[in-house]
Amino acid sequence: MFQNLTTIAAAALLLATAACGDQLGADALKSYYGRPSDASGLYQKAFELLEPMPRSLTRTVREVLDNGWVFRNADLEAHITKDRGIVPIVLQAAEIDRCDFLYGRKISSELRLPHLERARRLSQYLVLKAIWYEDREEFSRAADCFAANRILANHIAQDAVMMAKMMSIAVQKYGDRGMARVVNYPQRARHDLLKRLILINTSRVPLYEVMPTELAFVRNEASQMFDEKFFERRFAGTIGEEDIDVLRRHRLLSDHWVPVWYIHLTTLVYSEVIDATRMPTLTWTMSVCMDMMDRYGLDREGHQEVRAVLEKIIRASGVILTELPVDESVVALYTDGLAKEFKVMLGTVMQTVQDIMISDCGSRLEADAVIYRLALEIYRQSTGDYPTRFDDLVPGLLPTLPIDPFDGQPLRYERAGPGYRFYSIGPDLIDSRGGKARDMRGGSGLGDIVYVSP
Repeated sequence: MFQNLTTIAAAALLLATAACGDQLGADALKSYYGRPSDASGLYQKAFELLEPMPRSLTRTVREVLDNGWVFRNADLEAHITKDRGIVPIVLQAAEIDRCDFLYGRKISSELRLPHLERARRLSQYLVLKAIWYEDREEFSRAADCFAANRILANHIAQDAVMMAKMMSIAVQKYGDRGMARVVNYPQRARHDLLKRLILINTSRVPLYEVMPTELAFVRNEASQMFDEKFFERRFAGTIGEEDIDVLRRHRLLSDHWVPVWYIHLTTLVYSEVIDATRMPTLTWTMSVCMDMMDRYGLDREGHQEVRAVLEKIIRASGVILTELPVDESVVALYTDGLAKEFKVMLGTVMQTVQDIMISDCGSRLEADAVIYRLALEIYRQSTGDYPTRFDDLVPGLLPTLPIDPFDGQPLRYERAGPGYRFYSIGPDLIDSRGGKARDMRGGSGLGDIVYVSP
């Protein structure tokens, strides 16, 4: 089953050419159906051909990413221009919809993900190669590398694990950082790149689909991850040696009970997070987080009802306290310790989810901003001026109205003198009307994210 319109269009063209009796068309059709069904094998070939970047060039690489190929560095140029046959392999991989680096393996503590670091290095190579082509005014080849990098980001994200999602964002940011100058390409090159970027499906595996995989990892590996010293480490100062002896005597430190106590906490946290992240906006996630902390009494230090709250949480998770072969004092000890553990876990997990959501929304904005800026320059070149609103670009240059990923509302756009500016309200969710601006690489997280005409 074909997964996107570009695949269908390519196949239709090949079939039509072959039907006309053209030998070249027949060869192309044979080549098309001779492709692998999974892009990961091709990427593995590219990884093997890729040589590591010398550490001495790290600073030079950053300067090229930010400023273009504005100077000559013989070592970097030799590294980038050496013909290893990597780009043709990556372009072939970019034509394939499916990519599974895990090959269906169960996520476990033994499973290493070396392909993620290799993908980061490949992304760096592709973007630097694109900037090198850009300097030589070979804009079509530069566009090939930029498009291949964005597809690489999407391919990585098909593995529904958190690390893959984060690396996907990093790879895409490499490309977006390198594409800062594409608005200055010739009109035809800009138009071709715009169409290619729009056709690339930029969606990733949603966070609520990643979370169950992470939870399954905990369930599968809990008995190996936690031993008898688990409570000594995690409840230091709350549970002493004599308490550990009691727990051990009642078999509460067995391979069965340690995972159970940990799992029912992670289940609750992840189920709340999953419900929150099914919604498209960051606002919903944060409001659910606050409601959850208030409901469980975990938003205030020294909460007097914390033991009763924890017993409710434990019952809600399906662990029945009366089934435990221990007296009330041991149960009290256990729940008091779990109160502290749950609070720490909730804060850690929700903060992690918040950071991931912000990063995901930010990377989507950066990726889309490249498209919007290209469309604006093409419009100006064609009409002599920038549009008065984004609506003027739809449907001629953009398929839909630009949306702010942070709040789901139309992206704010306005004319600014002879140019333009558009902005997102950013992760603080406060509309400062573009007056309190910050760069995407800024550290505060406060203020609008503003893009202005070149």
